[in-house]
Amino acid sequence: ERERERESQIQMHSTLLNDLEGVSLERLSMTLDSNDPNNWHSAAYKNAFASPGYRNSVFIQSYEAEDPVYISPKVFSPDGDAYKDLLSFHYDLQKPGFIANVDVYNDRGFKIKRLSQNELLGNRGFIIWNGTNSNGTIASVGMYIVSYVFLHPDGDILRGNKVCVLAQKLN
Repeated sequence: ERERERESQIQMHSTLLNDLEGVSLERLSMTLDSNDPNNWHSAAYKNAFASPGYRNSVFIQSYEAEDPVYISPKVFSPDGDAYKDLLSFHYDLQKPGFIANVDVYNDRGFKIKRLSQNELLGNRGFIIWNGTNSNGTIASVGMYIVSYVFLHPDGDILRGNKVCVLAQKLN
């Protein structure tokens, strides 16, 4: 049981970290389910991989949007500096039970990462993209399309695309 719990915690950490010793897991959203593994992420390097007594170094701020599906921030830089390191793909649906398929495509139309495959959704939540491709390395700087299809057993289908930019600091 303890080993299974440890494996679960390891899967919540950033795939970009080679050594997890001393790296805290931080809750991304205080309003969403704490038992959701997608609601946890490794603390930022800039904060020495922990932020005890302070606001978490990585967090997602939800806000009311007219569109039931949105991304934030639209420009993100997964560089570990605790500032816009993660892209969050939010959904706020009228009913539970949708199955999600969410993929990331580069500006040439090639799929670089599958974020969600046949994932059962609740009414409200988010899916995180940490900027990595399917090989686990940081994707190139540029524009990306987050494409989604939500299927409901009653026949409803929601589909669309959201555009984001993966950026990095200029020296």
